[in-house]
Amino acid sequence: MTITPTEDGGEESGSLQRADCPAAEPANGSLCLLPEGTTCDFGQCGSLLARCSQGVWTRAGNPTAGPKCPDKSPTEGVKCPSCWPVTLSCPYGSTDCSLPDASPNKAVASCPAGTWVLDYQPCRDGGGADVQRDGGPDAD
Repeated sequence: MTITPTEDGGEESGSLQRADCPAAEPANGSLCLLPEGTTCDFGQCGSLLARCSQGVWTRAGNPTAGPKCPDKSPTEGVKCPSCWPVTLSCPYGSTDCSLPDASPNKAVASCPAGTWVLDYQPCRDGGGADVQRDGGPDAD
């Protein structure tokens, strides 16, 4: 009789979600018949884990890692990095309209549904004054 090792979830980088992991998160301390050390991911991006250790499931979690905003403003509609939190947004341009480039807009990139969305907002200094600081209020 030949025993073939079970494949993981099929990810090239190695997936925590093995093909033989239970479909639902097991109760902490419940019986585990999988190989010692088997780890299954029941949350998003490693945030809710269960590990088979000494014949029982041990539940644990990791805080979701906070990704770094891209250096340059992403292109709207392009797929976001995996595990990008829907609540994280990234400011681009002059957040307070005081940068020397005098960009007429500031932008905020977010990823509420898997692709980048850019929200452009005009620079306003409250009084219609010179954003570029090179003349009077009507000089721009």
